[in-house]
Amino acid sequence: MKKLLIGLLLIATTPMLRAQEEQPDFQSEEIVAGRNLITGESIKGTKYIFQKNISDYDIDSTANLMTIKISKGWISSVGYDSKFMVYDTRKKTIIWTKKYNSMNDDIVPNNGTIIYWKKNKAHKLDLETGEEKLELKYRLYLSDFKNNVGLGYPSQALSWLLPVNPTPDLKGINLNTGEKIWERNLPRYYGWYNIRFDSDSTLFIVSEGLHYINILNGKGWDITDPSTATYNAHNINSPVFIDSLQYYWASRDKLWCFNKKGEIQWSSPLNPDLTSSSFIYKKDSAILLINCGVVRGMYNYSIPYGKPYIAKISTNGNQENFILLSKKKEPLEGFIFDKDTLLVCFPKKLIKYNLKDFSVIREKEFKFKSDEKFEMFIGSRVYKQKADQSFVSLTVSDSTNLYLLNKGDNIVAYDYDFNQVSSQKRSDFFILVYQDKNYRIIKNNDKSIVIDKEGKSIAEINLGKIVQIFNNALYQVDKNILSVVDLNAILNDKKTEKK
Repeated sequence: MKKLLIGLLLIATTPMLRAQEEQPDFQSEEIVAGRNLITGESIKGTKYIFQKNISDYDIDSTANLMTIKISKGWISSVGYDSKFMVYDTRKKTIIWTKKYNSMNDDIVPNNGTIIYWKKNKAHKLDLETGEEKLELKYRLYLSDFKNNVGLGYPSQALSWLLPVNPTPDLKGINLNTGEKIWERNLPRYYGWYNIRFDSDSTLFIVSEGLHYINILNGKGWDITDPSTATYNAHNINSPVFIDSLQYYWASRDKLWCFNKKGEIQWSSPLNPDLTSSSFIYKKDSAILLINCGVVRGMYNYSIPYGKPYIAKISTNGNQENFILLSKKKEPLEGFIFDKDTLLVCFPKKLIKYNLKDFSVIREKEFKFKSDEKFEMFIGSRVYKQKADQSFVSLTVSDSTNLYLLNKGDNIVAYDYDFNQVSSQKRSDFFILVYQDKNYRIIKNNDKSIVIDKEGKSIAEINLGKIVQIFNNALYQVDKNILSVVDLNAILNDKKTEKK
């Protein structure tokens, strides 16, 4: 009798177990996300509710896909019980899902490809179905969907850890076949920095020097000057600056001038004990190097290194002027150019320099509370609302003052003599998060405002503090919920209004 009872219980519970296993990955429902300010109508969106929290998501503009990772484990971001989903931004639906163990494996979207790292092997997944199409022998650092070429290194055990002596043999890989098409020596002890495309098929890579690569055939040239000081202080260099036919780049030891063929025109020595991350500008007939006194350290943290300075170097490589911006080992928080002057800010100091001879025009130290300091100069991305309810960039609307962000959560205005003019809460302003030729989106906490080119409000959407915009749609993630709002109807209403 007991055996029969157990059998009946198993039969009765089997459909329940199957039902639990076959639960959908998500449920969707319509939401009211905001208001169309042209028609007065509500703006509708879609909310996708997943069974587990969303640990990561990425929008791939090349393939018009959004990838979503959900996890449930001892730490949500690396939980062993994970699932990868692909959302088609055109069809507005999940087109496939794949389970994986995120403790050991990973699935990585990369510019039109999706790579599945499983037990130290890489598989390219079919974008439409998620099927494993081919095995890749290389760990991709970059993939170019347009040219169907990937750049990577041979897979290594525990490659997610920082390798001590990783192989420098970079491979060009055909993403259709997985076969190697070229090979080139390119070191990567601390990863790649300041990657910049020079054309559709050529790019600069900073990694223990500067490297120029044609991704179709691997050809190019190298400047093997160090950009690392210690294990905990790397990325000691500048982005490549392009001026007509000349290129400029700063390493730890030198400022280099070269042409597109990699032919060195000249180099000017830099002090490796002072130099850190830097920026290059051209002013009249001279090159200006602004050194920040900070570098990228282990785990991408910024750490003080060297000292902030400015150097003026003629276009033939002769150093004309040099000055330390601070004798302390403190990072430069920000700088702006104003005609023939340079304004810099430190945590508690503003200085104005004459760019002709680097003389100090004005300097002022501020007595702040212990929790206050300057964080940066405010640029054109900060918007304020005018009396007519339209929006305008703060710095564009008023060039008579300097605006700085104070860590005390204020945006403070100073005149050019460094006297305080006003102070307003950061929460009173909006931040530009997206713009194209037709419209812009500005944000203040949970509120997103869509404005036209003249600053007139088109729509108000309340999704959350962090949103992504792609293909005229807003995306927002909160725990296990993905919200999507299509803006096309709103933008069409704007076009109709103009007619």
